[in-house]
Amino acid sequence: MLERVDTVVVGAGQAGLAASFRLERAGVDHVVLERGRVGESWLSQRWDEFRLNTPNWANLLPGMDLRGADPHAFASAREFAARLARYVRVNRLPVLTGVSVMGLEPDGEHGWRVTTDAGDYLCRDVVLAAGWLNRPRFPAVALTVPLSIERIHTAAYRNASQLPDGGVLVVGSGQSGVQIAEDLLGSGRSV
Repeated sequence: MLERVDTVVVGAGQAGLAASFRLERAGVDHVVLERGRVGESWLSQRWDEFRLNTPNWANLLPGMDLRGADPHAFASAREFAARLARYVRVNRLPVLTGVSVMGLEPDGEHGWRVTTDAGDYLCRDVVLAAGWLNRPRFPAVALTVPLSIERIHTAAYRNASQLPDGGVLVVGSGQSGVQIAEDLLGSGRSV
């Protein structure tokens, strides 16, 4: 399959959907390619009780309506992903899910050739809106922890029941570390 569009947007998260909304309003022929579901990293790489660390009003997209939602509340990952999916439906954005971008190279005649696992696209412009923060990284010091000690990255953590019995050491006091520590404390764990 070889498709021609003016613009290809890679990623159907906040940035990709905002770009698509503006392109749609400007009448630009485009497609949004998403390797998973709309808002995939909110659904697959967050724990059960995850909450955004910014209030609803700070997470608006162009044309998004928060009626029915408390603008000062902090949405769960599932709530936010559902909002993104609803945004796609309401605005009839041309999002294709389950399509992985495999490569991008200049094409002298058309601008760019975007290679995917579902076929290629020729386009004049590409918007790269695929985040890099959803890739788990362990600091080098993690390699020095004995293998007899269970280690789990925030990307794999879902809830306290998946961990062995006993106390838990949470390394890191950013949003993830603090929310996971609260989750563990709420389940009765020693943290």
